[in-house]
Amino acid sequence: MKTLFKIPVLLLALMLVISCGDSKKEKEEEKLSPVEQAAVDGKKQAEMACESIKVDNEEGYDSEKMKKIMKDSQDFGDKMYSTYGKEGTASDEAKKAFEEALKVAMEDCMKSVY
Repeated sequence: MKTLFKIPVLLLALMLVISCGDSKKEKEEEKLSPVEQAAVDGKKQAEMACESIKVDNEEGYDSEKMKKIMKDSQDFGDKMYSTYGKEGTASDEAKKAFEEALKVAMEDCMKSVY
């Protein structure tokens, strides 16, 4: 009889543990600070530029692939300029982090391409 009582209690306890495991605190910790996000954005901007350089240097040039890369790069670049550009909305610290990450990633790209 005691065993039959323990099974539902254990199942209930297990359900509570599983449902409480994904808390909002964990999700909040995953968010990046504005400066960290700026560095990520700078690296992404450089990666997009690097991709266009690589496609341009490929032996079998693919104009359709280049058009897609350029469109995506332009859209992302416009967004980044409005945020991290001279008149952008980001803080000076975030703008500096963006520029530094962009510079480092582009230097790495140039080393790998040439």
